[in-house]
Amino acid sequence: MSLRVAVIGAGLAGLTANKILEKQGYEVIVLEKHSHPGGLCYSIEIDGVPIDIAGGHIFNATDSSVREFVFGFTSREEWNYLSRNAKILIEDIAMNYPFEYNVAAFFPEFFDLFISQVDKPKFINLADFFRSSFGEWAYEKYFRPYNEKIWQYNLHLISTCWMDKTKIPLTTKDIKNELIKKNEQRVEQNMTHSTFYYPKNGGIYHVLVKPLLKDANVKYDVIIERIRKHGKSIFIKTNVGIFDVDMVVNTAPLSDLLQWLSYRHNLILPHHGTDVLLVKSDFFTREENSDISWMYFPERKYWWHRFDNLSYFQQRAHEYMLIEAPLGAYHGQKVELGKFKFEIVKVFRHVMTYPINDITDEANGRKSIISELRDNSIICCGRWGAWEYLNMDKVIKNVFVEVSNGEQDMDI
Repeated sequence: MSLRVAVIGAGLAGLTANKILEKQGYEVIVLEKHSHPGGLCYSIEIDGVPIDIAGGHIFNATDSSVREFVFGFTSREEWNYLSRNAKILIEDIAMNYPFEYNVAAFFPEFFDLFISQVDKPKFINLADFFRSSFGEWAYEKYFRPYNEKIWQYNLHLISTCWMDKTKIPLTTKDIKNELIKKNEQRVEQNMTHSTFYYPKNGGIYHVLVKPLLKDANVKYDVIIERIRKHGKSIFIKTNVGIFDVDMVVNTAPLSDLLQWLSYRHNLILPHHGTDVLLVKSDFFTREENSDISWMYFPERKYWWHRFDNLSYFQQRAHEYMLIEAPLGAYHGQKVELGKFKFEIVKVFRHVMTYPINDITDEANGRKSIISELRDNSIICCGRWGAWEYLNMDKVIKNVFVEVSNGEQDMDI
């Protein structure tokens, strides 16, 4: 008799877990609270144009195992392989992204000051990381205002636990030399995520998520009320009945899981959301901006933080673009930027987009709680289950690792 597994959540993480477990012969059921799958990777069509409702999702795929997994159930021919060409608008100057590689070209008078302030990163909190890595001038010019927009949270209280610390040069001298070298080259291709995949015909849901649904046993509109473990069985009480399983893979918010379990803890588990506006505009159709993939807006005079050029990813998008802003920033006002025209077509409001790793949560044992749950056959993975800011490729990799560890702990 195969072991019974309940996967909570039918987003990218949940459907990835389902595919892995089904392939290994487990009896899997996926429980989804919404009436459709996809989570933040859901897409809709407007005027025949696929729109990613949570913003421009791209597939970076720097990990070979993740690429092999995705291209194992999708055709590589369905994807465009694109180079990133992002800009940052500062003082009405559209400078190349990333900021730290382009100071010499766009702010030459501050380059010596910038380099003199660079030091070895301190991973105490997000503010100290940016300030130590790039200095006070760069922190105040770009890193602080942009990240305060994104996170809507005190940067001194955000942990750096989700950052990849393995690629940081070992000494301050190495860091300075690396920045000087990359400022001389002035190209975004120095970045790890300088290239990416995106569906040729648009819509990350249609090409990445929908194929994962094949043969998946998904129940929609399921509201979980309580989860209890009795012996080796785990009972999930819902609005549609009780599910008796041997293992749970949770990709729903960790805060929800702890509530379902009546688990006593001291975690804060803060999060932030986004307003995503679908807009018709001539901003990216004009020649000077047509080859830009994204434009970032760190300055506080703009209530949004990013423009997404949909026609860069898919030709059918024409004049459509997305504007991403902090949750609640849009309240009916116009989009005004120079000579350009903007017509708001639809607004998507996402209450939960970014999980925030508060430093007190790390001190209060977020990872220890997740480890304890795994020991009790409840695996937490994905952006929300693990409560870490993970992009799509990192979500898939995280599911690989956590599901594998969970199986080993159960000796299956």
